[in-house]
Amino acid sequence: MDQLISRTRMLADFPQSGRMVPEFENAQLREVRSGNYRIIYRLEQADKVEIARIFHSAQLLEEL
Repeated sequence: MDQLISRTRMLADFPQSGRMVPEFENAQLREVRSGNYRIIYRLEQADKVEIARIFHSAQLLEEL
């Protein structure tokens, strides 16, 4: 759990560090991984992100 929290906090300093989510063609929707989890987030502004979903990578990503 601490690793997930640490990874999401890192996004505050490096919001563009994640890659574009392959399931969607939207440059504002990005993801980072933490162990077996995917953290999906939106770039709201240059310095602001919104966490959209955190889920186990074995699950299928549904529409956000």
